[in-house]
Amino acid sequence: MDYYLSFPLHPLKFLALTKINIFGLGDLFFSIVAFILYLFFYATGNLWIVFLSRLGIIFLGSIFSIGFVIIVSSISFYMDKWSLLSQVVREFSVSFGLYPPQIYRSNKVLFTFIGVLGLYPMVFLPYNMMTKGAIWTDWFVMIVICIPTFGLSLWVFKKWLSRYNSGNLVMQM
Repeated sequence: MDYYLSFPLHPLKFLALTKINIFGLGDLFFSIVAFILYLFFYATGNLWIVFLSRLGIIFLGSIFSIGFVIIVSSISFYMDKWSLLSQVVREFSVSFGLYPPQIYRSNKVLFTFIGVLGLYPMVFLPYNMMTKGAIWTDWFVMIVICIPTFGLSLWVFKKWLSRYNSGNLVMQM
């Protein structure tokens, strides 16, 4: 963390920018192309309404995902288990996020566990909104969960950063 704090840029922005890789940008480009092709060939109704609603769902799901990762990373780094806890949460999110929610609905305990860990607003609610159509309560739930979570993540990171002590400074004294 000392490396990221030594630059004259906010550490969270610098961390985010240094973690971007070319494969992630390729995935982003592919998803944009697939989204545009979907709009022209498969979307029904007004294209602008479909485009703006899907873009809103993607935006809200993304800010929740970013906030969730910031919270987990900040807490795990503070607990000195950064790589282990972060890896477990990332693998859990990917493995459960790859499958449609219908698979998990039969097991209520597992579905509740998944919801508590944050996959409901990150994966399942956006999936349902895109496949079955979004009603106003879905939008309300997305906004009420996603925006405060992102705000909480920024607060947790800032709180954690104010408590961070460099081991290098102790060793130099």
